[in-house]
Amino acid sequence: MRAALRMVTILFLAALAVAGCQSLQYAFYRGPLNDKAYRTAYNRWTSGGKIYDRLDTVIFIQATLKSPGFTSRYVETFARIYQLSDEEKSELAGRLAREARESNEFVLSAFTSLETENSLDDPRSSFKLYLVTPDGRRHKPLEVRRIKKVNEAMRVFFPHISSWRKVYMVRFPGPQKGALTLVVVGPQGKVSLKYPSGS
Repeated sequence: MRAALRMVTILFLAALAVAGCQSLQYAFYRGPLNDKAYRTAYNRWTSGGKIYDRLDTVIFIQATLKSPGFTSRYVETFARIYQLSDEEKSELAGRLAREARESNEFVLSAFTSLETENSLDDPRSSFKLYLVTPDGRRHKPLEVRRIKKVNEAMRVFFPHISSWRKVYMVRFPGPQKGALTLVVVGPQGKVSLKYPSGS
């Protein structure tokens, strides 16, 4: 009797498990970097470099320039993933286009060997940022703002962002045209991040 009861219990639990499995919905996620066009745009408009002190990394910088070409592909991919309506997509594209007309903007992530040195948003920081245009002119940032709350969407769209880096939004007067160079300079040296001309 006890064995029969145990068998009935097992069959009942198995039936619940099957019913539970049937109610599950599986979605295979195709993220931004699985989109060839987005991955191409991201790689084209993202650059990085390091400053060393002998064998030690002083600072490791990567930054994505939100160029018109990158922004248009970002909008297409974002709209697909989040299933935006045509109106929502148009609104996002318009907002980003307006921002691009007002400045050259970078999404920048930085790692420093000394945590206290990772303060690019502080005017007293050991590191300075400049944007160099093809005519050799050097531009100071309009704004360096640290993004303290980085959500998962930012990490997915900008994979150079990680938990051991700080993230900044950096804006320069513009938009500047042609091949651009983002320069990071500190007491141990400098690094130049190159960006191609064109959209």
